[in-house]
Amino acid sequence: MLLSFFGDDARYYSDIRSEISDTTPDWRRLNEQINEIDSLRAKWQLIQNFFMKRFTHDFGYTFNYVSHAIKYMHHQKGIVEIDEVAKQVCTSPRNLLDIFKHYIGMSPKKFADAMRFNTFVNSFQQESRSLLEAASVHGYYDLSHLHKDFLRYMAVSPADFFTMAKVSKSNLHGNWEEADYLS
Repeated sequence: MLLSFFGDDARYYSDIRSEISDTTPDWRRLNEQINEIDSLRAKWQLIQNFFMKRFTHDFGYTFNYVSHAIKYMHHQKGIVEIDEVAKQVCTSPRNLLDIFKHYIGMSPKKFADAMRFNTFVNSFQQESRSLLEAASVHGYYDLSHLHKDFLRYMAVSPADFFTMAKVSKSNLHGNWEEADYLS
């Protein structure tokens, strides 16, 4: 995907940190628009629209493996074994790893983990389960596992995130400590 944005192998961008506004005027404009919006949902919509406009690039036949793998991971909500993903797309796990790193900039396992986390966050807001039950359904072993992913992907604790996202306390059954017992 990064290949279509910058024209370089995605691995180049996976191990460096840079300001998004330092890359191109389009990215700078996106960053400014994000900063002007108060709603978390509106920010995500803006980011999704920005990326969807850039997914029209012709990647070539090897991207088909990645595209099918992503569709399979999405169908499985990120709860997948990479060997099974490779079988589904008719390639070896090593080849899948190489082409994933080339096009996406990360391993299929990291991508699936991020997809699982994203699925959890999006669905938890509509579920009436406790945090522990929802975490278990989405492939987390325990709340510690979920808490680590919140810190990794959002840089905030679950309770802080749900407060910012205005998720009702009823989904946590009034027990914020359940979300942050590691904090």
